[in-house]
Amino acid sequence: MSPSREHLLENLKTANVVRSRRARLKEHIAAGGIPISEVLLADKVHLRTMKVADLLLAVPGLGTVKVGRACRALRINPSLTLEKLPHRRREELLAWLRQHYGTVEL
Repeated sequence: MSPSREHLLENLKTANVVRSRRARLKEHIAAGGIPISEVLLADKVHLRTMKVADLLLAVPGLGTVKVGRACRALRINPSLTLEKLPHRRREELLAWLRQHYGTVEL
């Protein structure tokens, strides 16, 4: 039995809302309005499916090289979603970033 058209449309609307919230969040992070620590330690529904690397790349001063270095050092898959990253690992990631890139706004 296939899902109804209404159900599919509702799922699409929900996905669009989540994507737009994430985009706005990344803009706020890039502008320095929200520290990455606040986002990493929050448990928001619209952040659960966001990838760790996508979130870190929004931080000014962190590019693909630094994000890759952090993920390799901590053995975190960059395509891992925040939902799958335990709170303890999020704290480890923040501590590592502070230690190695202390000038970056975290």
